[in-house]
Amino acid sequence: MSVSSSSHLSLLRESTTKNKNRHTILVASRFRPQLPAEIAAGGSNIVQYHPNQKTVSLKHPKDCRLIPFTFDKVFPENASQQHVFEFCGIPAVHDLFDGLSGVIFAYGMTGAGKTWSV
Repeated sequence: MSVSSSSHLSLLRESTTKNKNRHTILVASRFRPQLPAEIAAGGSNIVQYHPNQKTVSLKHPKDCRLIPFTFDKVFPENASQQHVFEFCGIPAVHDLFDGLSGVIFAYGMTGAGKTWSV
């Protein structure tokens, strides 16, 4: 069954109007657990999660002061793949079905956990 261009645009406009807040860029952060080799080498966790789950602080290696960073969502190392997918993946898939673009972009240094997160 084909849908005319005008019908498609009407459906897209209606969907976009209903979900105005969904079509924005969101930045989420996820941290992987320490690797056994990191623990064996005496590494310690330098990440502190805050109760609101939107802020994380990293401990400065020299003076131990906490440096805060704020995101739309912070996933602690014990967050399930399901939880991450529900927050990041499902909205992107909905956007695709609404005729919009959807991107999930993983960024970080080698060994930071990009593949583990995605």
